[in-house]
Amino acid sequence: AAALAPFDRLRGTAILACTCLVGGSFSHYFSGDGTFWQKVFVLHPIFMGVGCVGLMTEGVLAPRRQRAQSAARGFGGDAHEGLEARRSHRNVNMLASMLCLFGLMVAMRVRLARGVPAIAPFGLVQNPHATIGFATLGGIALQILMGIVKGVSKARIFNDTAVGRFFEAALKWHGTIGKVVYALALLSAVIGVAHIHSASLLIDLSVYITVVLIFGMWAMLGSPGKTTAAESSKLAEVGL
Repeated sequence: AAALAPFDRLRGTAILACTCLVGGSFSHYFSGDGTFWQKVFVLHPIFMGVGCVGLMTEGVLAPRRQRAQSAARGFGGDAHEGLEARRSHRNVNMLASMLCLFGLMVAMRVRLARGVPAIAPFGLVQNPHATIGFATLGGIALQILMGIVKGVSKARIFNDTAVGRFFEAALKWHGTIGKVVYALALLSAVIGVAHIHSASLLIDLSVYITVVLIFGMWAMLGSPGKTTAAESSKLAEVGL
């Protein structure tokens, strides 16, 4: 239980941040006499916040939690548990990606209803939220593509070919790129929520709690957490 306590604290922090964000968003966007589209916009921070802060955090933690649990029991990683952890990682991150896409669609539709271009102007100074946000979405698309490539590679369709060797080399970057995408997602979420300019205490708390989560995840992802060679071999046999 002690080995899993850091993961439980990080998960609880992410859940608390999302809860404050959802409650604060409804309080902010439904407190006045806003238009229909202003009220619809509440879905943008909710979808993006739950996707980037809640689900992505869970997806990142899943494999590491399983490895910590195996290490605490005093023996090597179990292939079946590793398989389930990677499936959880894949499924949760796919759901997070869908929520991010829905959040983007909401923002684009509301902008069109306001008579402005669907895509907000870019610029790290002018609009850091949109700039970092679209960089994050590009990274998510790249990770999905790499995940598909990984499935094809593990299916051994291109064994001992130049294509297969290219896949194996490229997939070594999957974890590193994932960390970058996750960091960008959290940064974009914090900037976006901070730009709401709300008097809601819950909105402010969601920003502060997410910052705490960022430091916690930074410490977690900076620690060793590689899958053992034996576990990787077993997982490859079942297609992951």
